[in-house]
Amino acid sequence: MVRSSRKWLVGAVTALAVLLVACGEDAGEPDSGAADEQTVEDAAEVDEDAEADGGTAESTDGDDAEEADTDDADEGSGGDAAAAGGGLVLIGDERFEADEITCPDSMSGVEFFGEAEGPRDNARIHGRFDSSLPELIGVSFARGDEGEWAAIAENEVLDRGVLEDYAFDIDARTFSGNATFIWVQEDGLMDLDSLTDGTFEISCS
Repeated sequence: MVRSSRKWLVGAVTALAVLLVACGEDAGEPDSGAADEQTVEDAAEVDEDAEADGGTAESTDGDDAEEADTDDADEGSGGDAAAAGGGLVLIGDERFEADEITCPDSMSGVEFFGEAEGPRDNARIHGRFDSSLPELIGVSFARGDEGEWAAIAENEVLDRGVLEDYAFDIDARTFSGNATFIWVQEDGLMDLDSLTDGTFEISCS
């Protein structure tokens, strides 16, 4: 409030000085110049005082704002680091890795997916856990249009367990274990000769 009043005072005095100069020139009074110079000097002194006070306040406020921004940035980066997720699936000699795995809300437990890098193009890690349906881990290509590697729990079709020695943590939202993957063609048919051992680690972001 003090700073605003001073700024108003400076503005008013300056405007008054300009007005007096204009009136003095129009009237042709020889002494108006001296009066104007004194008025301008007074205005300059008020302005310097206001700038001195304002500069201190602005410097303090700026320091506080910078400290607050630094604290917020540190907290934000810590939160991002804690929330970071990812996925890694090894199938024989093939390694597929996703920098980010997301787990949208689902009626059937925890579903997850994420784009993955690996020896085959258009790879996407996906699956589910803590579900009323059997747990599933898969790596599809072009969202299944080019087939996928898949492993599923509680499998009564194949003579091997497919998902083996796996575990999930609901609070940490993680899913990992060993698996025997099978190649599923784009038409949904499974190649029984393609069974390949592997491992997987999933962490939701």
